[in-house]
Amino acid sequence: MHKTVIKHHLLFLIAALAMAIPNLVMAQFHEIKHDSLNASGWFGGDNRPNQGPRHVGIAQSVRIDTALTINSFSFYFYGPFDFAANPEGKGHEVTLTLNVRNSVGGILKTLQIVVADTFSTGWITWSGIDLDTEADSTLIFSCYLVGALDAAAQYTAGYGADQTQSYADGVLYGKHGASDLDMESWSDWSMHPSWDGAFRLQGTVRVPTNVENDGAEAPRLFSLFQNYPNPFNPSTTISYTLQQPGEVEIKIYDLLGRAVRRLVQASQPAGSYSVSWDGRDERGDLVASGFYFYQMRAGEFQATRRMIFLK
Repeated sequence: MHKTVIKHHLLFLIAALAMAIPNLVMAQFHEIKHDSLNASGWFGGDNRPNQGPRHVGIAQSVRIDTALTINSFSFYFYGPFDFAANPEGKGHEVTLTLNVRNSVGGILKTLQIVVADTFSTGWITWSGIDLDTEADSTLIFSCYLVGALDAAAQYTAGYGADQTQSYADGVLYGKHGASDLDMESWSDWSMHPSWDGAFRLQGTVRVPTNVENDGAEAPRLFSLFQNYPNPFNPSTTISYTLQQPGEVEIKIYDLLGRAVRRLVQASQPAGSYSVSWDGRDERGDLVASGFYFYQMRAGEFQATRRMIFLK
């Protein structure tokens, strides 16, 4: 067949597909990451006589800034996985569990990966997550070493972290668990006072297809936005949206997790709101300069962000 005829057939086929699927779009890769590495924290087991046995896990909350299908998630580890006391000087094969959680800690998906004994240092990636998320939602990714309390397998490594708190859209958590089953529970996970975890999240942007724009307003989502200005003095504004009416609470916490000020405690209709904080606690005293967290709860929605107050 003549090349010109083939070209015309291809053009006709493309046009026909475009007419049949008018909103067809190509999948768009999207990455959210915080890969600043200037600190290392304890992870896994601990067989030292004066410290262990311990079962230490890590978790990182991440703000999803656009509607995504999440494909993979990575933590950075300093290895190899070996005993803390009397190390054998070689890596050991370990299994790591990743729990993908909603903003209040409920498990949405669980994945495991077997890390070979040849691992030394680098990113460990859980692939095939295949989880749809909405824009401006928060997910928590928690990780633990399977069998970290087993006497014969109390292997440890270091997790990669950033001690400058440069990731403002999430919080690093840690937990000393009593068992693998205990690590599955979100209770007793505590915010790290001054570090962020190193992570990479990869996915594809979700774009609605075959949706007619009839001028109707898109439904609002539950959202907690970054305060502005940040850093701030003397005051800052926190904005948020409610998808449906309900009880809303917004509180300020210090780095030790102590409640400093309750900004909102009310039943509110769906809509967009903002509230200001002047850097004062419940007694009206000006707080010290430094990092603070603000947390919003509305039904099952929960989100936490970080801000900086400068006197």
